[in-house]
Amino acid sequence: MKHVWALLAVLMLGACASTDDIDIEPKELQDFAAKVKIKEVWSRGIGAGQDDRYTRLVPALSGDTLYATDIEGEVYALDKRSGKVRWTVELDEAISAGVGLSSDALLLGSYKGEVIALNKVDGREMWRVQLSSEVLSEPAASAGIVVATTNDGKLYGIDATSGSIKWMFESVQPILTLRGTSAPVVKGDVVYAGFDNGKVYAFEIETGLIQWEQRVAIPKGKSELERIVDIDGTPLLAGEILLAVSYQGRLVAFSSATGRPLWAEEASSVQGPAADYGQVYIAGAADKVQAMSLANGVSLWVNTDLLRRKLSPPAAWGDFVAVADFEGYLHLLTRESGAMAARTKVDGDGVRARMLVDGDTLFVLGSGGELSALQLKPL
Repeated sequence: MKHVWALLAVLMLGACASTDDIDIEPKELQDFAAKVKIKEVWSRGIGAGQDDRYTRLVPALSGDTLYATDIEGEVYALDKRSGKVRWTVELDEAISAGVGLSSDALLLGSYKGEVIALNKVDGREMWRVQLSSEVLSEPAASAGIVVATTNDGKLYGIDATSGSIKWMFESVQPILTLRGTSAPVVKGDVVYAGFDNGKVYAFEIETGLIQWEQRVAIPKGKSELERIVDIDGTPLLAGEILLAVSYQGRLVAFSSATGRPLWAEEASSVQGPAADYGQVYIAGAADKVQAMSLANGVSLWVNTDLLRRKLSPPAAWGDFVAVADFEGYLHLLTRESGAMAARTKVDGDGVRARMLVDGDTLFVLGSGGELSALQLKPL
């Protein structure tokens, strides 16, 4: 199995199917009449930030404590309202994934293929376990089991108390894949996970038994590049609906209980979807931002103002859809029409990680390590 950098693969695939006059440069930002103001509540540097291996470290929230890490293993616990540091620990370990949460621990993944559990209260290491390959998406936990995906297409169930491996599932990996994995999603005693073969699965979290499996995308084309259908964006639970999108494939809505497909639309994305108010949002492979009906997948609007700007996964924030780009700009689009509504710069090194919404506050962790808490204010 071979891995390619996600953005490199996107450009190569685009080149294979396009003519010489197709623009591959990021679209220049245009002026617009702002509809709302983005206010910075607080901002703090989080160590060395991300790295150039397409790491997507994300913050996590438990109660009033916000957790974040950098690639060098500098882990922070912050007061979510003020950004004040409650504790910090240095793991002296190259961190490739996090932060995930269990009932009493924060969960990290390493390039060495370890999952590391730290006590929420003081950052003390509780356990670590060696898996088969690097961990590139944050682990999750429920019902006393931690689940983590590895870059070789495996999903592990780990005892949340001892760190011992309880079960393992191995997917069939294509010859060529994008670099990255989707994070597992848990609900009660079920874990949902998408893989590089274009399939999404539901497992019993305590045993790893498959409850259902469905295909999001079918590989097509003659070359291995054309046949890439990775699910690298984290699936989303929206009530009783599970949403999953693949690269060069489809966005599909499934019944989370049975796996029955509810609707499917052609789409291509390496980012997970967002949803609210009966709408689904995706940032496509060409960085088109699109809204669809959650009920039937009908397209509601498409925004092309941010083409080729290497967008982050979208976040539904109040009446707006938030996406950030490779230059570190945060953009707000109106939920109703997708029109540009506001813009601010949050990190000069760009933003590629999923953003975190907590009520009226948006937390953004930039690639340079700048963690910002933002709120909306009228003009």
